[in-house]
Amino acid sequence: MATVSDRGHGPGDPVVGLLPVADSPSGGVGLWLVHQICDHVTLGRDDDGFTVRMIVGTRVTRWGSSS
Repeated sequence: MATVSDRGHGPGDPVVGLLPVADSPSGGVGLWLVHQICDHVTLGRDDDGFTVRMIVGTRVTRWGSSS
């Protein structure tokens, strides 16, 4: 599991990363790549900023619990 946070607002699109970005000169493949590699990805906003949580190699039944 890895968690990446920053103080930014994050992307405005709630389904960002589920489809590849078509020919974007500014990038845009990072979250798409995360969704391809990881078994479970969550995106979240709070008062402190934006957080991406990624899990690889385990089946998640609910956040914080695996089987």
